[in-house]
Amino acid sequence: LLLCWTLIDPLKWQREPINESDPTSTYGFCQSEGKASPVFAGLLIFVDVLALVLACAQAYRSRNMIDELTESRWLGVACASWIQVLVIGVPVVLLTRED
Repeated sequence: LLLCWTLIDPLKWQREPINESDPTSTYGFCQSEGKASPVFAGLLIFVDVLALVLACAQAYRSRNMIDELTESRWLGVACASWIQVLVIGVPVVLLTRED
């Protein structure tokens, strides 16, 4: 998915001046020029959430197994931190998208 995104709609590095009178004050950012980037970003979020749901379902299915054979506790901890990243990261990305 990332390879397709890079080949179809690659990011280009751009440098913009902060102050027109001072040419040494600039900032840089990556930006795509096509319309495919939102589609690929949506697909990546979908794949990430799908993997999270499948991991949580597998941890739930293995909750009643013998403790020596299962790692559902650690899988649950990993899923909880994954959920925290999604809950905090996605809104931050959406809020800072235009900056």
